[in-house]
Amino acid sequence: QMRQHLQHVDGVMLGREAYSNPYLFAEVDQQFYQSTSPIKTRQEVVLEYLPYVIEQHAKGVPLRRLTKNLIGLFQGMPGARAWRRYLSENSGRGATVNIVREALGLI
Repeated sequence: QMRQHLQHVDGVMLGREAYSNPYLFAEVDQQFYQSTSPIKTRQEVVLEYLPYVIEQHAKGVPLRRLTKNLIGLFQGMPGARAWRRYLSENSGRGATVNIVREALGLI
């Protein structure tokens, strides 16, 4: 649908879809820029993001803020609801970055 719109305009706005389904962007480089780089799996994305989460959380950034953008990553996949629920319910005060690894086990 984006490709169709881009035949007539210079850009498209994705709005809330970008937040609720961020993996939508996984194929952008292949679809629009002919990239030959392999597409990372959702799990790979999370594992590559973890060092940043650890670093920022150690600096005092609340874990909830760091995991909020991960909530919709598994949208449409088996276990997505459990993933969202686990991160949402367990990222409050006193939480450690281990909740991200634990949530991955639910997928």
